[in-house]
Parts: sequence; C-alpha cells; structure tokens
Amino acid sequence: MVKVELYFNLRNLAGRKEIQIEGKTLREVLKNLIELYPSLKPALFKNENEILEFISIFINGRRLKNRLDLSLKPGDRISIFPPVAGG
Repeated sequence: MVKVELYFNLRNLAGRKEIQIEGKTLREVLKNLIELYPSLKPALFKNENEILEFISIFINGRRLKNRLDLSLKPGDRISIFPPVAGG
C-alpha cells in the first residue's frame, strides 16, 4: 500500500486528508482513488490518460509531471496539490 495525501479542496472532495491505497503504478493508485472517491475525478483529470496541467503530484517529495506509469513500492507517499493562489 501507498499513502496518498490530499491538500486544500481535494481534502474536502474526498472527506479525508490521508488515504492508504493499493497500486503498483501511479495510474493504478489514481484509478483506485477515483473509484473510492468519484468526486475527485473532475478535479484531477482532463481525460483517462492525462492529469490536469495545474495539479501537482509529488512522490516521496519529488515532483512528477504526468508520469502515470511510474512504478511505486509499498510505503511510498503520494502528495496531490490543486492550484493554490494567494497574494
């Protein structure tokens, strides 16, 4: 299992801050996450194969860009951030 951490409005959509979930690739983890929390799908994906460009995903603290087939190992930490504005 990997740990998925959701931030800002994504927490509200899922009703949780952290989720333990199965998956061998980032694609599998996100697919399983969407199955559990369907309200996250429009907030994360453009289509089945593409994450929205303004979503930031970090695995173990390293930022990724649309690498859905990246292999994961048990204990990995996935952090998902929606766009953040401030001023």
